[in-house]
Amino acid sequence: MRRIVRNTIFMSLFGIIARGAGLIRYVFLVTFLSNEAFGILKLATDIGGVARAFMDGGVDQLVSRDGARDPNRLPRFFWTACFLKILLAILFFAIAPFLLLRFMSPSSVQVAMIYSGFTVALCLTGVARSVFTALERMEYIFYTNMPSRIIGLAVTFVCLLVGAPLGIVASGMGLENVLWLILLMVYMVRFVPLARPRFNLREAGWMLSESWPMALYGFFTTLYLRLDTLMLKWLLPQGTALEDIGIYGKAQYPVEGLSLLLTGYIIAVFPVFSRLQVEDRQAFASLFRRSTVLLMGITIPVSIMMGGWADGWLSLFPNKAEGSVPILGILGMTLNFSLLNVFIITVFTACDRQRWLVLFTCLTVAVSFISNYIMIPILGNLGAAFASLGSQIFLFAVMLTILWSEVGITPPLGRWLGLLVSGDLAGLFCNWLLPPGWVLLLPFPYLGSFFLIAFLLRVIRREDIEWLRRTIHKA
Repeated sequence: MRRIVRNTIFMSLFGIIARGAGLIRYVFLVTFLSNEAFGILKLATDIGGVARAFMDGGVDQLVSRDGARDPNRLPRFFWTACFLKILLAILFFAIAPFLLLRFMSPSSVQVAMIYSGFTVALCLTGVARSVFTALERMEYIFYTNMPSRIIGLAVTFVCLLVGAPLGIVASGMGLENVLWLILLMVYMVRFVPLARPRFNLREAGWMLSESWPMALYGFFTTLYLRLDTLMLKWLLPQGTALEDIGIYGKAQYPVEGLSLLLTGYIIAVFPVFSRLQVEDRQAFASLFRRSTVLLMGITIPVSIMMGGWADGWLSLFPNKAEGSVPILGILGMTLNFSLLNVFIITVFTACDRQRWLVLFTCLTVAVSFISNYIMIPILGNLGAAFASLGSQIFLFAVMLTILWSEVGITPPLGRWLGLLVSGDLAGLFCNWLLPPGWVLLLPFPYLGSFFLIAFLLRVIRREDIEWLRRTIHKA
């Protein structure tokens, strides 16, 4: 447990630095760019996200999972995974520009391809991160990421300050990926013998056969998460589509940032789930239940504070777009479901049942496509937000049901409901207590009343506090 806590701390610090840098970059972009220019970069980064998912090939979690079981295989895993990703990158850049030109202008496609080029380095960084995850040495992920983030921020700021073209701005944003990869490789050679590249064709075939469910899952999941932006560009009038995407992106980015900030525990606990699935199924089930209560105890308050006080949070940033306020109010509610979905996906992968994930995401992409197709023409970018919330709830319900029946873990539904009731009551109390604009003070009374109500309702119990105290003491 001590190792889990240590790695959780480092991954949380990593998330804080990453999201802090992302928030600063968000302020830079909002300050210097119009809604339309912001929309072009939003479209470019979403296409880059889809590109990364295509290039990843699903091998990162395979390296983490099997590398944790047999660290001696990590050198071969690393080189083989990098080789496969480079092949997929070549395939992507041979096809993608021709597809994008069907619904985007050449200048927008150029910006998207420039940013996607830097995601190749991020894909290779994913393999390096997986090696450190398998070794349970997450501190090096944190150590190497911080300087690359700072340099990337500085370059992006200078590009925006001098009014550089959007392609140059996209290059400044992507530079941190290259720097991060270099720093990770410098540290990795201390733990893994990488002096001679080791590629085995038979092992590459095995990795593809094992990872294709995760490859399809990762691609369709990322496509699903970016589908709202792509469909806004497709379904809205050409004259206003980019501006509407910019308004939507200004509301969506804080939600994505918080979601990534809160994934540190999930990343740290993955190799432990992978071991316990083989060694101790009872401990596996216990860790699952404790983890879901912990995650919901964090995400429910954050979702309610973000969604219920959306106007106050967005007012803290320059050039607030009024249309972003209701969108953030809806998207804030997706945070709880999106993080739990990532956690359940991790559990499925640790149980070697990742083939289920392909079915889950295909269904979710279909639901998201249909709901976006219906709601965007009616409600515009607000319809995209409703479609995102509905599809996240759908995915959560389906995955939880299958996990219950397949793995046999009974979820603590009563405690989940109790946390939701506690969050809602705390929200009503703070809505009465604080004026709308006092959002910076909101976390103090809200979290205090939330934990007090949860403790009185016995949703958070004395033994939970004692377990957490012992865990922190051991760390």
